Amino acid sequence: MRNNELPNYRDTYGGSIGDSSLRSRPEPNDLSDYLKSLQDPKTPIFEEVERIRNTRSWVVRDTANKMICLQSYFTIVSVKVGASSKDLANFSSTTSRQQCYFRQWCEDNAQVV
Repeated sequence: MRNNELPNYRDTYGGSIGDSSLRSRPEPNDLSDYLKSLQDPKTPIFEEVERIRNTRSWVVRDTANKMICLQSYFTIVSVKVGASSKDLANFSSTTSRQQCYFRQWCEDNAQVV
């Protein structure tokens, strides 16, 4: 890469389904809204439960705080509450669609803790 070129982030994170960068979940680094939603939060330890459809979002389990969450890209955007979910803030239309998928996932997996 030449000095005057910006990196192509599509090569590092986006792309098609076969790209290895899409198979692994990145560590979330935007936890501010999530931590504010918890009472006496512990340092989160996330493990992947499953990927949501064909999106860049994952259902993750925070084992330290015993929560099921939706991670969109690098941000925790929703938490599972019973058989539904609570959105932590208003986000883009893409993230809103992922949150709808997560609500459906919560209904289908009401017993998952």
